[in-house]
Amino acid sequence: MNAQPERPGDEQITGNAAAAARAGLTSATSWSSYVSRDYAPKPDGRHDGRTPWWWASTIDNWKKGRTGQGARTDLSVDDQPETPKGNT
Repeated sequence: MNAQPERPGDEQITGNAAAAARAGLTSATSWSSYVSRDYAPKPDGRHDGRTPWWWASTIDNWKKGRTGQGARTDLSVDDQPETPKGNT
């Protein structure tokens, strides 16, 4: 295994299954699909040039900034439906 840079207090998460679990996903296939489509962060490195790894903080920061399921990210603020106002 190649020597990896150290980041004190940060854990290396190795492989798609472990990264998916850290991200709260149930499928390693979903995680690898997100990564290949740039929906999730690219690996911070690779062991032996193959197996991807991420810093735990990379996944945690991605998870914090992720929009929720069903979010209409395709709409701008101007495209949002107007909320009805009460009678005044």
